Amino acid sequence: MLKGKTVILGVTGSIAAYKIANLASMLVKLHCNVHVIMTKNATNFIHPITFETLTNNRCLVDTFDRNFQYNVEHVALSKQADVVLIAPATANVIAKLANGLADDMLTTTTLACTCKKIISPAMNTQMYQNQITQDNLQKLRDYGFEVIDPATGMLACRDVGEGKLPDPEILLDYILKEIAYEKDMKGLNVLVTAGPTTEAIDPVRYITNHSTGKMGYAIANCAMLRYFLLLVPHKRAVLFCACLKQTKLKIRKSEPPHLSGFFYTHHGRLNPPIFKK
Repeated sequence: MLKGKTVILGVTGSIAAYKIANLASMLVKLHCNVHVIMTKNATNFIHPITFETLTNNRCLVDTFDRNFQYNVEHVALSKQADVVLIAPATANVIAKLANGLADDMLTTTTLACTCKKIISPAMNTQMYQNQITQDNLQKLRDYGFEVIDPATGMLACRDVGEGKLPDPEILLDYILKEIAYEKDMKGLNVLVTAGPTTEAIDPVRYITNHSTGKMGYAIANCAMLRYFLLLVPHKRAVLFCACLKQTKLKIRKSEPPHLSGFFYTHHGRLNPPIFKK
């Protein structure tokens, strides 16, 4: 699916760094060319050899490392990249990027990239909710970065709240959304119905079927990867309305079973949602 595509994974100094090894493996299995850039602090949590083994590419840490082919490494990588994902992204790296600081290999490469850049914050809840961090994240959004909202749960510090790095499957979905297919459906609306329908016989009885909706979900997922999707509910059929260019719509989770990679907003991947007006 990703043959010929190049992804840069930026790993910073967070306990959640171990999750990115699984993400790198997933991308390689999709025939993607994966390059990993780590900050010096990240090497305290996971060793660069792990990523080098998984990706078959040198893991870059030191901007002035002399053990590579002669080229300006951060510029060379930035020209190859189709998408950059920095995950986990610490408050420190977020602040650097928001203010244009480039003092290591990761930040210099990211600032040199012209492709899509995605940030996945991971930190303590109070650090994430701090107004300074929120302002920096908003700056990055204004500069064209996509920010993945962190998951909620128990953190490494035993606090419970926002700040967890989303699962690798969710991070992979954001990458696939950007580079899996050409965006040849941009500007188009696609109407898909999925799941069982019901027709009332009387106030108690009704006629229905055993449809799971999986085929409709698969069609909708493919349309979404090609950029635009509109699904409209009808009675008890599984109904969705999704527009990738709008991320501030109110949503609530619906009853249908979870299907990987179906719906995307800046909130991350959710169960198939129904929109509230």
